[in-house]
Amino acid sequence: MARKGSPRRESAAKAEVISKFRRSGLSQVAFCKSEGIPVSTFHNWLKKDLIVPAAFSEIVTQRIPSTTVELIFPDGTALRIRGE
Repeated sequence: MARKGSPRRESAAKAEVISKFRRSGLSQVAFCKSEGIPVSTFHNWLKKDLIVPAAFSEIVTQRIPSTTVELIFPDGTALRIRGE
């Protein structure tokens, strides 16, 4: 069955549009109007972009006094674990 309306965008294309929006400084409505994207569609893209599957990795370290372990996440959040 043929789909009516705009063609679907690939995930990479959606991510690029979301990135462009975040750099634009525009409201969602103004950005969507300038890009010709329905606001409801763009809102759904943003919701899905915020859902990141949880991933855990085991970290095995040797016990070394006065050592600090620092994890920096992609959003800039830092987790610091200081040794004794």
